[in-house]
Amino acid sequence: MNAERYAQGIPLVEYINENTGRRRLLSKLAEIRLPAEVTAFFQGLTEPLYALVITEPWCPSTPMALSLLVHCVELSGGQLQARVFPRDANPDVMDEYLKEGKYRSIPVVAFLDAQFHPLGDIRERPSLPEWEGLDADARRQREANMDWSELWGRAYMHAAQRRQ
Repeated sequence: MNAERYAQGIPLVEYINENTGRRRLLSKLAEIRLPAEVTAFFQGLTEPLYALVITEPWCPSTPMALSLLVHCVELSGGQLQARVFPRDANPDVMDEYLKEGKYRSIPVVAFLDAQFHPLGDIRERPSLPEWEGLDADARRQREANMDWSELWGRAYMHAAQRRQ
């Protein structure tokens, strides 16, 4: 990804305004409850951060993913920008984020630094670093016991931090 290709994405707010599921997305905004650490992370951004979203309007996880991203953009005071790439119209972008190297799973939310280098991403479902190594049942149980906005928010924060 580079700046020129990124600019070809649809600005997040424009995508939301054109999306038929806008009402559902906006209702999710009212439900957001982020942990203090996530709020502080996005409020404390001092360098540009870019979010690249790959999705389609029919995807059931899109309202959660996008509503939380709108909130993070607002918290960042302009440091975080987000653009949406509809999956089917952008196979070149989708092919960079295949799940398990072969599946075109959505949504994808990828974070890029100021030079458009990848930092981290979420493919299809959010996950947290402390869940690595857990079997599918244990992960589902942890997901079920966590508020959706906390889960997505913490996953965004971890994906946006430079991987070491």
